[in-house]
Amino acid sequence: SVALFVCLLLSLNSMGQKVYSVLTETWVNNSTWQNSILEINSYTGNNLTNSISQNWVVSLNAWENNSQSFYVYDTSANLTQSTSQLWDKGTNSWVNSDRLTFTYNAAKKVLTTVSETWTNSNWVNSTKITNTYDFYAYLATTVYQTWVPLSGTWKNSLQFLFTNNLHVTLSKEIIQLWES
Repeated sequence: SVALFVCLLLSLNSMGQKVYSVLTETWVNNSTWQNSILEINSYTGNNLTNSISQNWVVSLNAWENNSQSFYVYDTSANLTQSTSQLWDKGTNSWVNSDRLTFTYNAAKKVLTTVSETWTNSNWVNSTKITNTYDFYAYLATTVYQTWVPLSGTWKNSLQFLFTNNLHVTLSKEIIQLWES
């Protein structure tokens, strides 16, 4: 059997509020720590705006890009979009991968999350999650839908119904599957 030990080294700002980098190392041959993954984060104000992940390539003794994400916020600091890209070694460039777009209600609760994939140089719908909330602003339903390209419509696939008790904790959850 092989034992895996991981060491995380964090680089924080002076107030300890933002993580600017995370270095993951693995214990190799019971003798030394070796670089593994490096995550580098950038911020605008308090909002994370970019996160790059790199892998350590032992044979090159260097870091190699792996993936990155960009984050966009509205004026209320709600995350409205997250775009992920993968590193293409053949072209030495970033290639779009997937994108999440969020909408919110007045109470800053997520109403919808739309997932898209990068296909043939275009963003193509994939899945959609729609939430509703009860009178006390607690999650009441979550509906999952998949995109049907031929009809250009969303198709229901799964629904969660939540009931909270008087102490505002979850007392019942019902999961329903849609039949075609």
